[in-house]
Amino acid sequence: MDQRLQMHFLLYLFDRSVFISDEYARRLFRRLGFGNFDTYNEMHAVYCNVLEGLTLKQCQEIHAVIDEHGKAF
Repeated sequence: MDQRLQMHFLLYLFDRSVFISDEYARRLFRRLGFGNFDTYNEMHAVYCNVLEGLTLKQCQEIHAVIDEHGKAF
């Protein structure tokens, strides 16, 4: 099982507040000038703690917004 899928399980099945560094997130962050990451591990190493202090619901909403952006662009 790849790390992206593991993080989805943590976020949605096990209610853990994690940041998912998937292709949509890498694309959005690249567009915003936050880094040019080629792999999940590269981005996760830098942004794994970005959601620290947020609620589970906020983490899920952030992931949903990034996904919607990724589908549109």
